[in-house]
Amino acid sequence: MGEIAAHGSHNRVLITGHVLLRNSLLNLMGQVVPLFVGVATVPLIVRGLGPERFGLLSIAWVVLSYSAVFDLGLGRASTKFVAEALARGERERVSSIVAAAVTAQGILGVVGGLIFVLAAPVLVSAWLKVPAPLMAEATEAFRLLGLAVPLVMVSGSLSGALQGAQRFDWVNAVQVPAAVGIYLAALVGGMLGLGLVGVVALIVGVRALALIGLLVVYTHCVAGFQPFPASMLRILLSFGGWVGVSNVVGPILLYGDRVLLGFLVSTAAVGYYAVPYEVVTRAMWVLSTAASAALFSSFSAWAALGDRDALSKAFGRAVKYLLLLGGGAAAVFVVFADLVLGFWLEPDYAEHSALAMRVLAVGVLVNSLANVPYAALQAHGRSDLTGKFHLAELPIHIVAVWLLISVWGVTGAAVAWAARVVIDSALLFWAARQILDVSGRSFQEAGMGRVAVGLLGFSLVLAVVRAYGVHVGATLQWSLPVLVLLSLAVVGWHVLLDDVDRRVILAWVRKKW
Repeated sequence: MGEIAAHGSHNRVLITGHVLLRNSLLNLMGQVVPLFVGVATVPLIVRGLGPERFGLLSIAWVVLSYSAVFDLGLGRASTKFVAEALARGERERVSSIVAAAVTAQGILGVVGGLIFVLAAPVLVSAWLKVPAPLMAEATEAFRLLGLAVPLVMVSGSLSGALQGAQRFDWVNAVQVPAAVGIYLAALVGGMLGLGLVGVVALIVGVRALALIGLLVVYTHCVAGFQPFPASMLRILLSFGGWVGVSNVVGPILLYGDRVLLGFLVSTAAVGYYAVPYEVVTRAMWVLSTAASAALFSSFSAWAALGDRDALSKAFGRAVKYLLLLGGGAAAVFVVFADLVLGFWLEPDYAEHSALAMRVLAVGVLVNSLANVPYAALQAHGRSDLTGKFHLAELPIHIVAVWLLISVWGVTGAAVAWAARVVIDSALLFWAARQILDVSGRSFQEAGMGRVAVGLLGFSLVLAVVRAYGVHVGATLQWSLPVLVLLSLAVVGWHVLLDDVDRRVILAWVRKKW
């Protein structure tokens, strides 16, 4: 496997299976902890603010989350070029890379924040149906939110640099409390009766503290800042520009079907579609997203070292792990979709959304696997390919969504979405084969065949359990899938994983315990 030497230090960071596992688990924790806090606090926040103010706050959260979409890909560029510099032992170059990224992000953030401040009155009065008594409060709150835009964007460059240096521990040590702090700020603000403006002010304060934390950690653990040549900025923007294209087009590809569904069918249809979509994506993407960030940093280092062997081995095993974990979840959703929806919500949802959930589960599984070639291609500087794929898919996807919704409604939207991600995934794997020379041999060596056969057998067992469970009591109906999942874990450990997999996992467990 490849390695990164921290120049000027006695410590050497080996990019091995153990390091990738550690980084992926840290990222997983960074997503799961805020999710649980959100589930626990949102009902209390709604009670404290009231439905109108909470609705506006939820829009503010979306704006805060997606303001980084317009960073021109500089956060991801920071990860790539910092990882490459450290892989080559060019630690002094890191200071220039991050200084250039932070400067550009700061300028873009200030401009974006000013635009948001100036557009706040129009946003509140023309685009949002804000009750008249809340109009002034909402306008002030959204103006205040503009202050957070540069904070979020500069934070993206610093966290990207830390990821490039394999310091996912410190990234999550700062970002997890920040994500939790946003929920707690809303909770405390609502309990103290601070109103929407007070809550947004607290959220901006949390983001400011997070930026300070990232700045302290970066300067302590990685490098400082130094003047950079104009060529450095051009290099970052050349790579990041295409990442920015994907960041802008991606949300349209992911959420545009809801707009068309509401336009062509009804708002109720949007609800029947959004529920299975949110359940499946939140349950299954959390794993691939956590792994993707760790893989991108490592792939970038191996690309700098020209270590194709390490990349190919990691590529094959990463796809195998995602198939094993995501495939099990997808099988559960496909077989038990109606039970999940009927138990969690109402029988009406099971009737209208079960088939859509099954289709989406397959699509999300394929999309999760595609995160591996997506990260590998961008790590090798081919962010243009991923951006071009998304641009080419956009008009075709819109037409397909329109036609399939017109014919099949909610299920048609799911089919169009799944078909698009399958095509996108096929393109990414094809490009990885052509450009990175990742062949079927890497999958064979990783033991992909055993995993595929094991998942097929698991799916058949689930189908039998589902057919039999219909005729038994509710308790047994839910306990049988749990027993099957436990059996899969045991079989997976002894049969689907090989000696390399087990050594990596056991080494990590021994180190932790």
